[in-house]
Amino acid sequence: MDGGISEYEDEAEYAPSGCVSFLTIHQSKGMEFPIVLVDSLSNVPRKTYKDLMIEVEEKYFHRPAFEPYDQTKYFDFWRLYYTAFSRAQNLLVLTCDENKRTPSQYFRDIYDEIQSVNSDEFDLSEFSFQSVKKVNLKNSFSFTSHITVYETCALQYKLQGVFIADRNNGEFLEKVKLLVDKAVRRADNLINIRGVVMDTTSDFDNKIRDLISISWPLLGDKETKIVNDIKKRILQDNIKTAQKLDNKYIAIDKDNINDLLNERDFTAIRQARLLSWCIESNEVLKKKLQELFKNYLQLKNGDENSKFFNRYSADIIKYRNALAHVKNAPSTKSEVIIGEVDGQLVKFDQELCDELRKKLLNYEKVLEDMYKYIENEL
Repeated sequence: MDGGISEYEDEAEYAPSGCVSFLTIHQSKGMEFPIVLVDSLSNVPRKTYKDLMIEVEEKYFHRPAFEPYDQTKYFDFWRLYYTAFSRAQNLLVLTCDENKRTPSQYFRDIYDEIQSVNSDEFDLSEFSFQSVKKVNLKNSFSFTSHITVYETCALQYKLQGVFIADRNNGEFLEKVKLLVDKAVRRADNLINIRGVVMDTTSDFDNKIRDLISISWPLLGDKETKIVNDIKKRILQDNIKTAQKLDNKYIAIDKDNINDLLNERDFTAIRQARLLSWCIESNEVLKKKLQELFKNYLQLKNGDENSKFFNRYSADIIKYRNALAHVKNAPSTKSEVIIGEVDGQLVKFDQELCDELRKKLLNYEKVLEDMYKYIENEL
């Protein structure tokens, strides 16, 4: 469930015996069930540490970290799923919406080997399940306990105040209108454009990685050239990291491309460049991108033929970098934020910020539609 570790069906007994419990993996720690179903098999290891922490530890810690940072994401990934898989007392069921991306390569081998519940060989009578105590089932459960909502929504949604009101009178609707209006006005403040751009482009980074992964099998005989370009034109452009990544990724293929994409040194701009190459290598993908650029970015007169990297870099990345290193400290009353784009000072006034918000929404549609197209049509 999306609510996290504090979201329960029932505050007093959030996993009552005799009921089907919907739990996050974190919530399930220390508990066991006769039958456990685990989904989320599309996941891949993601970087979980902050670069700032590395700088702090290198400067102040007296001994190196117990786990190498480039391996921590794998350790954390399998620790998490060990917790999930080991909750089952008698039967563990792995389930997912099977497609080109799911299950991910980290589960594919084991998923393909295990017996399907739909097969003739699968017989529940072969199992001896732990007994479950009888309980008086309640008529209904709320997936989010009311007390949790009142305790956390002010922080979660940045609302200044939480109230209880009768929904049948005008007070409730009036309060909702006031809170929504306040939230909208705060979102429009210039100071929030930094957070909007950083959060949204961080999500774009994940979408771009997913697009590279799903399009990689389509490279065919172009794979060798792109692998050479990765080594010569991407990895070699940073002397500090080139040798380390070169030694680690002697061969780059479908089995380790996700690992490379999740490397700390394989930055967002490098990922965008690689996605652009993948699209350019396939005429069908290139034509689809032109269509999406034309539909969502309103490009025409040949501009829709732009390469993904060139367009994305000009529209998004340069402003992301500028906002990450603004020249003035913005406040809630800021009318202008000063940033540097292509060596020139740029004023992020309300007009430019509104334009950026629109572009972010449009690029989100481009990335999502491209993924759906590859997944469903190719």
